[in-house]
Amino acid sequence: MRNRGTTVVTSCLSCCPFLSAWLDIVRHLLLVLKLSRHQMSLQTEHSTARRTDAERVRERYPGRVPVICLRHASCTTIPDIKRGRYLVSKDVTVGQFIYILRKRLPITSGQSMFIFTETGQMPPCIHDFQNLDRTDVNSDGFLYLRYATENTFGTHGCS
Repeated sequence: MRNRGTTVVTSCLSCCPFLSAWLDIVRHLLLVLKLSRHQMSLQTEHSTARRTDAERVRERYPGRVPVICLRHASCTTIPDIKRGRYLVSKDVTVGQFIYILRKRLPITSGQSMFIFTETGQMPPCIHDFQNLDRTDVNSDGFLYLRYATENTFGTHGCS
């Protein structure tokens, strides 16, 4: 009986190309849903591992803030930083951290560097990391910052 239903579906697919295309779309959507569920489980595993990592670092170094620094998505003129994780002292200002990043990146003197928080705001250079830790820390315990450059003298840069 089961075999009979399969032959009916196969014969319908051969005479109706619309049904065949529709079934291909359904198969693709099921595959995408299966993959997205797998990716969501990987993200939750990844976030729990990050959370435990941040807790361990904060217990071991109570006077420091764990920071993950990434290149802003719109800035393609400079490469990713080699070392993106930092333990920054709470009394270091954003301006001092920008100076540290400038030393580690191939930035010319004609380029300005900007730091953005996870919410997209640009913190003032006089704020220290204790303020940023209080206001902009992620739920996993890390402070995520993105850096971007802009050419100050009118040449090509990030837009």
